[in-house]
Amino acid sequence: MSKESMRQRLLELASSSDRQKFAQIQELYPEIEAALEAGASRSQITAALRAEGLDISDQLFTNYVNKIRHRIEADDLTRRKAGLPPLRRRQAGEPDPVFEGAVFEDDDETPSPAQPKTGT
Repeated sequence: MSKESMRQRLLELASSSDRQKFAQIQELYPEIEAALEAGASRSQITAALRAEGLDISDQLFTNYVNKIRHRIEADDLTRRKAGLPPLRRRQAGEPDPVFEGAVFEDDDETPSPAQPKTGT
């Protein structure tokens, strides 16, 4: 197997629909957790996600949520063992810091992270 074919195969994996679904669930995790804590069932949440266009089964949703929880617990345990406090995680309703300051098509006022604000 050549390096280029391995690279292509990895790119295909990165763009698979299951990976994209996981990334979307991971991004929405604070809101999902808030809904679960408020008493919403997983079936209600997946129905809401499907209504918004995310084609996901109840079982896949449950697997993703459990995977995210496990990663958070493992990260926190590793940090505690190293004598560090757990990371502060984004709460439901807070803006995602990854997109903070990014320029979107309809947002000409905010500079992109690559272009610092100049002038005044």
